[in-house]
Amino acid sequence: MGRRFTRALGIVAAAAMLVPFMPVDAGAIIGGSLDGSAHPNVGFVVALGENDELLEGCTGTLISQTVVVTAEHCLFPGVRYAVSFEPAVDFSRHDNGLIEAAAIHGNSKYDIGVVILAQPANQTYRGITPAPLPARGALDPYRKRNPDVSFGHVGYGVTSPEPATDLDHFARRASTSPLKNVTGTMLYTQPGPQGQGGICFGDSGGPVFSGGVIVALANFTTRNQCQGANGGPRLDIEPTRQFLSTYVSVP
Repeated sequence: MGRRFTRALGIVAAAAMLVPFMPVDAGAIIGGSLDGSAHPNVGFVVALGENDELLEGCTGTLISQTVVVTAEHCLFPGVRYAVSFEPAVDFSRHDNGLIEAAAIHGNSKYDIGVVILAQPANQTYRGITPAPLPARGALDPYRKRNPDVSFGHVGYGVTSPEPATDLDHFARRASTSPLKNVTGTMLYTQPGPQGQGGICFGDSGGPVFSGGVIVALANFTTRNQCQGANGGPRLDIEPTRQFLSTYVSVP
């Protein structure tokens, strides 16, 4: 089913596993529920082959009508990309609402990237609105204390790390995970004892929501089998804000 990009299969800091860019099956976040229309601005970021076949996939979030934020490690030069905001995607058909990408850009230091859409999303998805970005330092209070709060994850990835058997059908799912900790650059959430609420292959680049605001990305897990803590870059710190400000207005 097309080529795989071996860079995306590596180990980060010998403990953190990237969870992006692999063929994925009809499912998403471990223990999550079907999202339906709850998060219409979360999309499936796909790499397409010469015959429009699916090569790989990640998750991304619309932050302006023409900009989707995702993980940098999901994006490779010379590859054709498109984004669908359908809650269910079926690659055995050709009516998945895909919007072609005009360009991709990334910041490898913070693992944040953007897909620039060739046309505004609301031309294809009537009424779609971008997710708001956080104010600068919005997560700083959580560095000094560990409140009993949870964050939302949304993604199109697999429900388990087992090899995928269905490479056509995908669904957007959502889950809630409690806060683990916040560092100067990262937000971590803690899944349940059986990995419930954990992210897995295909969820990488997906949003971490707090009250509807996308405060971070969910890019990796800290253990194999998609059962470690979920981690990813904060979007409220100056380096990621500077990167995003090239493409969108930041609060």
